[in-house]
Amino acid sequence: METHPPHVHHTSEKKFSNYFYEFLMLFLAVFCGFLAENLREANVEKHREIQYIKSMIEDLKKDTGNISIAVKEFEVLSYSFDTVLNNFDRSVISFSQPWSNSFVRIIKKGYPDYYYTDRTLQQLKNSGGMRLIKNQIVSNQIVDYDDANKDFITEDGFLTFIQQKAFDTALRMWSFKRVEQKTHSTKWGQMNVPEGDYWIIRDIESLEYLFNIISQFHRSETFQKTRLLEIQVQAVQLIETLNKEYKLD
Repeated sequence: METHPPHVHHTSEKKFSNYFYEFLMLFLAVFCGFLAENLREANVEKHREIQYIKSMIEDLKKDTGNISIAVKEFEVLSYSFDTVLNNFDRSVISFSQPWSNSFVRIIKKGYPDYYYTDRTLQQLKNSGGMRLIKNQIVSNQIVDYDDANKDFITEDGFLTFIQQKAFDTALRMWSFKRVEQKTHSTKWGQMNVPEGDYWIIRDIESLEYLFNIISQFHRSETFQKTRLLEIQVQAVQLIETLNKEYKLD
């Protein structure tokens, strides 16, 4: 009986289209995963950006309030300066309690302090978070506001220097010790200076120098008050911009 070899089935090779389809599916899976991760990161960063903006608005509101307080104190100080400078010659010759009170407050109490609230800004800088502020208008205004405060701090250093010069000069020419002995108090801000002669040095040259240094002190503190008012306007405008650009109203 004749035998026949078994029939062998030959499997066909995969077509190129099958490989391409598998590659396309794998590529689409990876690409979609990449897009999903990017979208997630974008949403996270957007959330962080909004949180930073809200925090900055809180800082700016604190600044505007602190500036209002400082400006009022500067205005009171300016009144004392006017009293001292406008009545300087007369009060050197004869005692004047309003003049003496103003003189003591200028020398002993000094000028009001203002420190801007840079909590959020420092967080943005230290963490590289400034890149989160995508809005160029907002970013520019934030930088301008920061620069204005830095300029104020620089000028404040000069004001401190002039204040110290006035303080040192007054200590050589006027006896605060006698005032303390008569009032039994060192609360210079609320003190009413009792009648007396408190001058240690009263020569023309020294008095001229004292007048000049107090005048410079007055000009410097007036300039700083003006700068504060400008910074306050910038703060209010920045708050308005943040609310508008991020639709937070």
